Order: sequence, then C-alpha cells, then structure tokens
Amino acid sequence: MLVGSYPIKVGQEVNLRITAISSEGKGIGRISGMAVFVPYTLLKEEVLVRITRIQKNYAEAELVEVLSASPDRVKPLCPAFKSCGACSLVHMGYAAQLHAKQIWVQDALERIGGFKSIDINPIIGMDEPFRYRNKASFPFGNLNGKVVFGCYERKSHKLIPINDCLLQNTITISAMKTLCRWANKFGLKAYESKKGKVLQLYNQCKKQKNAHTTGILRHGMIRLTSDGVMVVVITTGPLPHESELIDYLKSDIPNLRTIIHNINSQDTSLILGKKNRVIYGQKSVEEELMGLKFNVSAESFLQINPVQTLKLYTAAIDGLKLTSADSVIDLYCGIGTISLLMARKAGQVLGIESVPAAIEDAKYNADRNGIKNANFICGNAEDILPRIIGCGKHAHMESEKAEASIMLLSSTDELYSDNRTVNAVNSICYNELQCNSQSSKHRSNDCFTALVLDPPRKGAESEVIDAIIRSGIPRIAYVSCNPATLARDCKRLAGAGYQIDSVQPIDMFPGTVHVETVVLLSKGEIDSKKIRVEFSLEDMDMSGFQTDATYGQIKERVLEQTGLKVSSLDIAQIKQKYGIIERENYNKPKSENSRQPKCPPEKEAAITEALKFFGMI
Repeated sequence: MLVGSYPIKVGQEVNLRITAISSEGKGIGRISGMAVFVPYTLLKEEVLVRITRIQKNYAEAELVEVLSASPDRVKPLCPAFKSCGACSLVHMGYAAQLHAKQIWVQDALERIGGFKSIDINPIIGMDEPFRYRNKASFPFGNLNGKVVFGCYERKSHKLIPINDCLLQNTITISAMKTLCRWANKFGLKAYESKKGKVLQLYNQCKKQKNAHTTGILRHGMIRLTSDGVMVVVITTGPLPHESELIDYLKSDIPNLRTIIHNINSQDTSLILGKKNRVIYGQKSVEEELMGLKFNVSAESFLQINPVQTLKLYTAAIDGLKLTSADSVIDLYCGIGTISLLMARKAGQVLGIESVPAAIEDAKYNADRNGIKNANFICGNAEDILPRIIGCGKHAHMESEKAEASIMLLSSTDELYSDNRTVNAVNSICYNELQCNSQSSKHRSNDCFTALVLDPPRKGAESEVIDAIIRSGIPRIAYVSCNPATLARDCKRLAGAGYQIDSVQPIDMFPGTVHVETVVLLSKGEIDSKKIRVEFSLEDMDMSGFQTDATYGQIKERVLEQTGLKVSSLDIAQIKQKYGIIERENYNKPKSENSRQPKCPPEKEAAITEALKFFGMI
C-alpha cells in the first residue's frame, strides 16, 4: 500500500543513503523526503534495507546489506551484538562514537532548547573504552535445564545468554559464572516471570520442603571498588545452600568483601527488593575518589565509570569556582560524592536525596572524612527544594507567617534528617528573617549561591525548576545523562534569565548511545529582592526545630533491620523516654485504671536505633 504520497510499503527492499545518525544510534536516510530509521548503519553509507514499519511522518527499516561501508565501520567484538539491548554502537569506531555524541548534545540544545550558535567543548573520551563498568546487574535464566545469566533482548524480556561482556570487568563476569555454577550444582532454577507467580513461589517456599529448588533466582549484582568486591544475590525468598555459596565465591573471587542476600518477592521489573541480609563480610564496600573515601551499599548510586567520573566531577565543581563564601545545594546527591568534594571548597553544602540508604551512606561518608560543613536531607527534591529555597521570599513576609513557614519545614514528616542538617537549614532561614534589623556586616553572602543539579534520565521535575527560578541562585552546574531533558530544562532556565556559560560532553558509556554532559549556567543579575545573609551553625541554637520521621517510617525501619513488628504505642513510649514531645494525651489509656503494656527490651533497642537513624535522638 502507499502511505500518503510516499511510494513505499512494509516488506519492500530499497537502497538508502545514510545522511544522519539519531540519538538512539540509528542511521537516517530519506525516501521522497520521508525519514527512514535503520539500526546498525553509519553516516554516508549506502545500504539495502527492508521496510518494517510505516508511520505518518517516518518509517523504520532493518539492514539487509551494506553496499558501501563507512571507513568508521568496525567488526563488533561482542558475539551478542544486535541481540543484546545494552550496546548499540560497537560497530562504530570509537572516534566516530565520540563525534556522534558531540553532535547529539549540540542538536538537542539547538532543536529542543532553542539555543543558537552555542559553543560546545570537545567531548572528553576514554583512552581505553572497554571493561570500564564497576557495577553490573545480570538476570538469571533457564536454558536446557541449566541456570545461565545474560542480557535482555532489545525491547523484550527474552534473555540472551552471554559468556562475556566487553563493558564489564573480568571479575564481574567471573562472579556471575560462579553464581551459575553454584546454582547448577544444587539444582536451583531461575525465576521466570508470570503475573503473580513470584509471590506464589515465595509462599510455597515456606510450606514445601523442596519448593526452593525451582524458580527462585532473579538477579546477580556485582560491585567493584578500590576496597574490593560486593556480590548481591537477589531471590524470590529464602536462600538455599548458603554456606556453599559463600565457599564458592570466596574460592573464585579475589578481594571479596561482602555477600548480600536480597529478597524481591514482588512481580516487578525492579531488581532489588527492600530486604537485605549480609551473609558474608560487611554490609558495604568503600570507594576512594579524589582523596575522599565513600561508603557504598547495595542500593547506593555511584557512577559506573570510575575513570570518567573524575573528569565529570572536576568539570562540574571547578566550573562553579567555589570559595568559602559559597553555600551550595546538591540535588539528587546520592551517597554524597559531589557534595563532599564541594565541601572542601565551599562554606556549606546541603545534599538532597530520596533514597534513605543513600542518605545514610552520605552522612557516614561525611563523618568518615571528617567533613563538618556538609549536611543531608532525605526526601524528593520536588517536595523539599521549594521549602528550602523559598526562604528568601519568606523574609519579606510578616514575621509570624515566616516563622510558621520555617516551623513547617522543620516539622514536616517527609523530611527525615539529623539535627545538624535541620540546624543548618533553619539557621539560614532564621538569619533571613533577622537580617533587616542587623548591620551590613551580616550581609556577606546569599542564602544559597550555587547549585548542582544531577537528576535521573527524566530530568528535573517541573517543581524543582520552578523553585530554582524563584530562588535566583546565581550559579548552576547541571549534570545530565540525557541531552533531550537537559535541553528542555535549560530552555526553562534560560527563559528566566539564566545563560549557558559552557557545555562539556563526557563519554561515560563507550559502546552505547548514552552521554553525560555538564552545563554551567549563570544569572548575571542577582535578584535585587534577595537578602544577603551570613549564617553559622555554631552561633545558632535551633534545637527546637527538630524533624520527625513518621510512625510508619519508624516501623518500616525496625522491621527491615530486625524483623520485629512494633506498634505505635511502643514507639510513643520510647519517644517519651527520650523527651521527644508528643501531642497531649497521645496514646494514653482510655480509663484511669487501664494499664498499658510496656515495650519489651528488644523492641526498645530496635526503636532506639531507628530514632538515632532518623536523627531524632
């Protein structure tokens, strides 16, 4: 059939000249003006393709034959190329990969962001673009009665078994082979996803003696750091032959530091479940970066390319030109890597992250490195940031309203952080309220003078961009793994008066279509309504501004760490013991003669640990 005025149909074979490469790594040619996307083709190649899909404004095709090859074409070294969904560019020479990624960043900023004639620094590549990953998560599968590991086929859940991956360290591959050897030795099976099946298997494991022998293995996750190796085994339920697993891994993996059993009993595409159990070694490993040591747990986010991470963070931090007069926000801070590196130059740093385990690591990392001027808050950036950097606006309100707004920040259930963090944030806000009546010596720096924005691929939430714009923070380092959302967010910032000072692409993921970019933005004129303040943690007594975790969060923490179920009454008793104020008559007995059950010692110890974790005592 004909589509509009385009004389093509599905199944038709046509000759095509590739004139561009899309950001997904597909070659683009044209037939009578219609764009045709063809995977595994390169710029300026003449190819024979077969049309597989026709849409209103474009078509898709598969490569049949390369008629005239590009000099940039190389023979892929990976046997799973075209099947595995991880690598899309290994048929392209590395210099050509870098050139393509440079163009993708520029194209996104011009086409999506609307920026014209923007200068982009040459992309920073790798000297050796193989074996660079420090983390891998491989799914298990069943093949001919044996457990194997591999990658999912592109755009499917079909497992492609592999024996090696050129992106992974050889230790990672060795660890996965050991896990499969252990599983096959004891007749274990990989879980095969069917709606609701995983939870059923977990329940069977409790009832049937041999139920654990089928369908329990989900993923193997390997982390490599300067400290050693972490192996995480993810199952649907209990872990059989645990001692043998430990022996296998200790024998095969040099510098093994920890083995963790993670249970994910949900029918979901998420890799990790909520429950971790250390079965060997410690619960985390350590990474050294730019002279600082970082605690890395199973859930922690850490850049997967340690060589390029140094270049990425250097571009962001050096670009901000921080001094001791600066106060910086680090959004999506993870385990505090950028935060703590900036703290060596800035006066104060505040990190915000939604993953509790990452915040726990960030606080530990600050203490581990003796850094006192970095503080961390756990919660969603879109919820927390507007409350924090809205303080400049509050300073122009009536005193009572502003103080009430600060109390809202301090008491909100969504913010669980330590007292030091609350004091840091509230001392900033408090000084903004007082600065109109103070002498000019207290007007030495802004509430926040710089911000690092390092969001996930979807980019920053709209509420985050709104809050940044309202704040008038003069300097921003935007660290992005997605040129399209980067361009979208920069366009909004530019519309509010920010200008792009520099763009630095960095190839963190050779062989793939992904590229990291650091964009430095500035606002030439600081909002005249912004109040300049000086703040000090030591000079302020902000003990009244204490943030509380909810009862549900405390219960979840206790259950996760100890397996104990505690009641609200148990928690209330322990909070009262430590002088944490409760609402009047909260959890008191209904009659004067009634007796409340006393919280058992083991639950008291668990609740006390949770209160310390959330910074409440």
